[in-house]
Amino acid sequence: MLRFQKFIFTLLICCFASLKSFALAEVIYGVSPFYFSRGYDVTFLPELSKRLPEIKELGATIIWIQPLNLSHEPGQSYDVTDHFTVNSDYGTDADLENLIKSAHAKGLRVILDVALNHTSLHHPFAKDVMANGMTSKYFGFYQSSINMNTPYSEHAHVRLENNFPFTYYFWDSLVNLNYDNPEVREYALSVLEHWVRRFDVDGFRFDASWGPQSRWPEFYKTVNSRLRKIKPTVFLLAEDKAGYPARYEESRYPHLRGSGFDAAYDWNAADPDWLSKWNFQTGDSHGETLFNMEDPAEAAALFLDTIRQSSARETVSPVRYLENNDTASFSHSHSPEQVKFAAKLMYLLPGTPLLFYGQPMGFNYDQWRLPSIDPSRMLSSYDAGLWAFYRDLLKLRKSNPALMYGKIKSAVKIGKYTVLIRVESAKDAAKIYANFANKSVQLR
Repeated sequence: MLRFQKFIFTLLICCFASLKSFALAEVIYGVSPFYFSRGYDVTFLPELSKRLPEIKELGATIIWIQPLNLSHEPGQSYDVTDHFTVNSDYGTDADLENLIKSAHAKGLRVILDVALNHTSLHHPFAKDVMANGMTSKYFGFYQSSINMNTPYSEHAHVRLENNFPFTYYFWDSLVNLNYDNPEVREYALSVLEHWVRRFDVDGFRFDASWGPQSRWPEFYKTVNSRLRKIKPTVFLLAEDKAGYPARYEESRYPHLRGSGFDAAYDWNAADPDWLSKWNFQTGDSHGETLFNMEDPAEAAALFLDTIRQSSARETVSPVRYLENNDTASFSHSHSPEQVKFAAKLMYLLPGTPLLFYGQPMGFNYDQWRLPSIDPSRMLSSYDAGLWAFYRDLLKLRKSNPALMYGKIKSAVKIGKYTVLIRVESAKDAAKIYANFANKSVQLR
């Protein structure tokens, strides 16, 4: 018998698996160049290279680095002004080469964040358009009108700059590239090929990947084809829904199906108007989740419904996360017990685990207030117990092939408070019991 306190969520897992040798599935560790070393007299790329043994020991297999490009404003650097250049504030070309070689020697892969939906309004192309109008060689590089027949067009807006109408989605200084233009298509592809050929990067995380795909449905199939000719093992992560919205079912380009992406975010797949709503959110804020609901029966029912809906529509591996670069830390709105329960459940479900860099260190911060790391301290020293918790959780996952490679075959309620999830791979299976109640649980 196992006794649990009120509203502290609990999880039990029973596995039965054949003992075979498997290649490890991916675990992503995300870092932010600007914030990681902010306030310290160190440079990001060499500093990250020093941290590789700790990141490896945690259980990561892929390091995702937010944009290293030149950008107009310091910060997360999605307002790119040069897609081809390493920002000297983060290090040199040689530093990036050394990081990737060192990572490969330790069995780690490195993927770069790339923003190909847009450029900054301060990008030389956009500035040339504003200065020269129709005579600019880049006049056709930017989307100038909204096509209401494309997905997500309801999020598009137009701003007029020097008589040129720039289209954008949520940030009016991030102006959309025009994917009707073959030159723009080739430009975007050349950006990706540059980083693979020049630095041997292992793949990309595509910022706002839903944008280019909605305006040129063949873009990501083309990306997949071109990049895998250079590097067959390239890893492609879409900032998009792993499960497609229902309205795409009969469209000429079903969401991410056949795109060649390896993974996409665990986002709401039922409501097509939501772009970045976490599947387990219960409100507008990422801090409102079924993991901190007051009613355990309602939480269990919502979890069951979410699992059933999302798993039915997944077309690529869902990225399982608690926090990322666009959210507050999960601990900002959840108790330590809730954090650990949610982590167990997310990282034992089939999919691709993502840990953002402050997460296993117990950092508590608000949205877009990312933490910095003291170069004199070990990563594990901030919260040794939590670091060990995540490390052991990832080891548990890796010890069960069904959790690594399986799919959710069924999810059912057991009583009011417990959800039983059955996961199966080709020859292995696992049962995950998620108990949301303040009750004793007995398993036979």
